Amino acid sequence: MALRRAVQLAGLGAGATVAVGVAGLCLDAPPADDGSPDYLAKHAQHVATRDRLPAVFYSAARSTFLFYPATLVAKVYLGALNSFSMQNEDALAKWILARPRHRSLITVTNHSSTVDDPALFARMLPWACANPRVSRWGLCSQEYCYTKGPLLSAVFYGSKTLPIKRGAGIDHPMLHDLFKKVQMGEWVHVFPEGKIVQGGHLGQRDEPMQTKIGGLKWGVGKLIARAEETPIVVPIYHLGLDAVMPQNANHKLKSMIPTTGNHVHVRVGEPIYFDDLFEKYAKDRVQGAEVRPKLHFLMAC
Repeated sequence: MALRRAVQLAGLGAGATVAVGVAGLCLDAPPADDGSPDYLAKHAQHVATRDRLPAVFYSAARSTFLFYPATLVAKVYLGALNSFSMQNEDALAKWILARPRHRSLITVTNHSSTVDDPALFARMLPWACANPRVSRWGLCSQEYCYTKGPLLSAVFYGSKTLPIKRGAGIDHPMLHDLFKKVQMGEWVHVFPEGKIVQGGHLGQRDEPMQTKIGGLKWGVGKLIARAEETPIVVPIYHLGLDAVMPQNANHKLKSMIPTTGNHVHVRVGEPIYFDDLFEKYAKDRVQGAEVRPKLHFLMAC
């Protein structure tokens, strides 16, 4: 009887922890930039009041409703209903779980489907990496994720994503929010293409800008350049997810249901270190919101 009562109390306590965490995610979900004059004030207020609860509540909610269920679905769907191969994934898991304290990990990949994140990492990494405490922070377009109501905003914030406004530039407060995660030594994931690209060359920026400044966005370069401690940067390239969630010529999904019978391959590259550039340009490097022309060599990386 005593054991049964203890189990019931433990269950109630766990349920209450998850419920409080869900409420916290709903309250802390960041606002979208709707172009109104008071956005900066709303953003500042959000920064001052977010993370009002102990981390255990957020982790409980994220684990229960998002991270572990999504990881299970990805492992089954990409592992059983599709085939999956990978190279050097153990090195990535090592950097996620055992990198030096306060040193951020920045991963960059091509963006070929709506399920690249979280499906790719959920399938290739061990279960230990599904723990919300060590999982990545990422960006998602605010028009799809943070303008559809508070519930959907809470879901995406619970998934450890932050909104980004397309075309707002690399000095927008939303990118600065992600930079704070770098400063804290978190794992941050970025799609430098800034959009889904199926077929063709990497990036596909329109000409003449493609030739002038390259096909990739500069935001990841700024995250690296401004960091107080050099991040570990790991490039990743994958093939096949565009067949799992194919789009038509108008960039619309052909079906909301992922396809089966495809082969997905992912290759994890060797870490890229910027210690030499940090040392060489130490006098010119800015560790704040300001951007100087001399930083463009890093921002274009």
